[in-house]
Amino acid sequence: MIVSPQNIENSILNKNLSNREALGTCCYINGSTLTSSTQLNLCAPNAEAVVNAGSTATYQYVNATGTSSSITWSYTANPVNSMSLTVNGSSVSVTFSSSFINGTLSAAGSGGTAQTCNTILNITKSGGTVCCSPTFDAFYICDGTVKGKGAVVPFVNGCDVNTISSIVWNLGGAKWVAGPLAGQSGGTMLPPFNQYSKNIGYYQCQYGMFQISATYNFNNGCPPKTYNLNVTPSN
Repeated sequence: MIVSPQNIENSILNKNLSNREALGTCCYINGSTLTSSTQLNLCAPNAEAVVNAGSTATYQYVNATGTSSSITWSYTANPVNSMSLTVNGSSVSVTFSSSFINGTLSAAGSGGTAQTCNTILNITKSGGTVCCSPTFDAFYICDGTVKGKGAVVPFVNGCDVNTISSIVWNLGGAKWVAGPLAGQSGGTMLPPFNQYSKNIGYYQCQYGMFQISATYNFNNGCPPKTYNLNVTPSN
């Protein structure tokens, strides 16, 4: 039997999709303009698509847990009104004007045999601004004390740090232990980002897992990106 590269890619896609389904509700927006990395990680956050300005593309809402009886489509566009939608249930036809730069397409499914699930697709113009997806990692060690200590480690993931205008943090109960935001359980970081401490503390370890979130804002027209991470304190 000859296995084509496309079959191998589909096998990887289906395996990754099955793994995410096992972890919980999985829904996504599918279509021919999705980037190759998004096609291999359909349920992952920060899904991306690239389109030509002045073109029309069709997308489908897919919920891996069943069929949704109600699907609501919405969008944001830069500039305003540079996208228009024609909705047909779980499918939508999107027309991008010649002035289109970037935007988002959102779908919220509920009812029917599927679990309620919302998803967002980030869309950029081909040859235009390339939007990136910065993330972060974090750890927290209780080390026998009541409050413990930890750190947040950002990853720019290929982003030009000069395009990040601010980072809005929520530490989920922990607090920064040094720097301009010391004693705060979140706050907004502005460039230069190396002026801020990455160390966190003050979290009550007996409460167990907590969530840290960061919203990255950009100065190049790209939409904000929010990344959430569940942190389980260790001893």
